Amino acid sequence: MNCQHFDETLADGDVGSLSPDVRQEFERHLLECADCTRRLRELTLTAEILKGFGSYEDLEAPAVLREPLVQRILEARRSAGSGQRINRRA
Repeated sequence: MNCQHFDETLADGDVGSLSPDVRQEFERHLLECADCTRRLRELTLTAEILKGFGSYEDLEAPAVLREPLVQRILEARRSAGSGQRINRRA
């Protein structure tokens, strides 16, 4: 296995479902390549950190952001319905 194949295998997402032969190549490459070992460690760490945040569905925007956003959406819908141009504020 080379670094490109290693990256493609990681991109597929589920290293645990690799066939035994491919898994052995994957692990052998890790023993031989410090760069891929580092990338796998970083990806694993990132995944663990992201798990700590929970699902995006569990997140809720603070009211200070949510209310103005809702108002802008309603304003845009009203303007679109009346044929007016939507004012895009910064």
